[in-house]
Amino acid sequence: MKSIPRNQFVLSFTACLLLVGFADGIFESVDRRTGLWMTEVLFIAASFLFAWLWSLPALRLHSRFPISPDRWLGFSWGLAFALVLVFPLFDIGRDWGVLHLRSALALPFSILGTLCLQPILGFAFRKGLPRDFTLSARWAFLASALSLIVFALFIENDWRKTTYYEAPAAGNQSAAAKPDIILIVLDTLRADSIQNQWEGQQVTPWLDQWAKTRRVYSRGYSGSMHTPPGHASLFTGLYPAENGTLNMGDIKLPQVNLTLAEMVRAYGYRTVGVTSNVRIGNGMGFEQGFEIYDDSLVDSDDFVFYGARRFFRTSLIRGIGGSTLSRAGGALVKTLSRGGQLELSADQTTATTIQALDAANLHKDEPLFLFVNYIDPHLPYDTRDDLADAFQPNLQRPDLDAIRLDMVAFHHALQKLGVDLSEFEVLPDAKERLRWVQEAYWEQSRQLDEGLATLLQDLEQRGRIKDDTIVLITADHGEHLGEHGKFLHSHSIYEPLVHVPFLLQCPGVEPGQSDQPVSGVDLYPTVCAAMGVEPPFEMPGMALQGMMPRNRTIRFGAGNLRGFIRGSHKWVAYDNGQRLNWAEAYDLEADPGELVNLLKLSEPPLWVAQGLIDPPLVPSEQAVEMRPVANPELMQQLGYADQVQ
Repeated sequence: MKSIPRNQFVLSFTACLLLVGFADGIFESVDRRTGLWMTEVLFIAASFLFAWLWSLPALRLHSRFPISPDRWLGFSWGLAFALVLVFPLFDIGRDWGVLHLRSALALPFSILGTLCLQPILGFAFRKGLPRDFTLSARWAFLASALSLIVFALFIENDWRKTTYYEAPAAGNQSAAAKPDIILIVLDTLRADSIQNQWEGQQVTPWLDQWAKTRRVYSRGYSGSMHTPPGHASLFTGLYPAENGTLNMGDIKLPQVNLTLAEMVRAYGYRTVGVTSNVRIGNGMGFEQGFEIYDDSLVDSDDFVFYGARRFFRTSLIRGIGGSTLSRAGGALVKTLSRGGQLELSADQTTATTIQALDAANLHKDEPLFLFVNYIDPHLPYDTRDDLADAFQPNLQRPDLDAIRLDMVAFHHALQKLGVDLSEFEVLPDAKERLRWVQEAYWEQSRQLDEGLATLLQDLEQRGRIKDDTIVLITADHGEHLGEHGKFLHSHSIYEPLVHVPFLLQCPGVEPGQSDQPVSGVDLYPTVCAAMGVEPPFEMPGMALQGMMPRNRTIRFGAGNLRGFIRGSHKWVAYDNGQRLNWAEAYDLEADPGELVNLLKLSEPPLWVAQGLIDPPLVPSEQAVEMRPVANPELMQQLGYADQVQ
């Protein structure tokens, strides 16, 4: 260490840590795509700003701090040591390709920005890079370069031998039938939104009427309580542990999966998808097999503006300029923006879907697979004014309404409300705040109902809703509305999150009510059965045209939360990668609110222990993404030849 210039070492070490913290603050406040854009722009702008300041004769920084091999030596070693210090903060996943910290993407950009600073400055003053590297300087440079390469490999998430494919072109495989397929996913809609009343009002009156002539499964389950794995279960016919979406955060659906859209496209289907949720937008893998996949509602400047608004609320900006700068910057960006994902409405999603169908220029004889994702009724539960005013009792909470679109403040308010509801004696004000949140959620559910009615009526006019059409209306997950002192989703596996609506129209499935448990993984085999084709690989789901056992096993989970049900019995475990720690068990028939954890009893019922003798779950480190192939010939025809070897 004596040969290393200490000033440069300390400077680069500190700069790297500060940049990591700065970039991580951005990624904590905005989505991945916006965070990458903002970080890149900021680093480039900062580099050129420093280069300009360096060139000013009045400052004479280039003469006081010349770029030399010694300074490069101290800079590189400081960078390497900062990396070593930051590395233990990361929780490396089971596949050695996922970093479970939002800094995972910020760190490479931080290091790269710091590493490139001096070369940029040197180039600006025609000094170039130092040629007389010492041996120590070379080792330091090598350490920094290797660090960047290693983290680039982590980010690429390609440590396992997985072959990726382009979606196969539309084919003309033979099938007994080719019914239109319409999959509508209502983001965050609870199961009790359907055929339910709140304060004497129907929450979804149009959908309730539509459901009277369809199959309504009162025990529908999502594969997860998080958006990407919930959709992935519908798209792949596989649970999150099998399709590679078990982890939380911004998940990319692995291309090795043969999606439902890819499968039906091989049979000549036209495939159109529309999403209003950025987590399943283009580039996240869910577009596989779609001829048109429209995410224009979220992949736009509007969402960038939203990210910029969030940036002005970071601790860094507040630390530099206080609340005044934070409010002024946020107000300026809001004035320039037109809104973002969280300000979308159901009628916008419906209008975009109609436009996508028009753009597809469908022939009436062409079979269609249509997927539509509605963001409603997602936080912040922002409903059209006239509809909100008409929905009774029209509770007024100016303190909550003022922060509804401020996600940080609104989250904090809901967290505080959850704590207040958990107190021994719940205060009247907490009960009123809870009723306001519930009304806001049901109001947006009513708005969703109107948008959904417009879409289904348009599809009927196009002749796409026929007797043999497959229509599934479901949700990717539910929402907590105060149960167990919780709000929102993703952070628990209680029934309000995994129990979802499941309304099905399908040839061979009789209309009416059913209390048989079903799951999103059942859609894929149901479509195969309706087409009269064999499933291309072994699936855990079941075709809903046939009889199902009442005590069938259904799984769900994401992150470290895993669970399954058999009949009315439910088990919950915490997954640490190497083992499952069983922590909860409930009898949903006797205890629908999941208030009595039977595993905590001194003498649990016998079925609790019996269900854990050979559970249908394995720890995440043992989860397998490649599944046995049931129809090798079809898989080869679809372009997945490697899976049959």
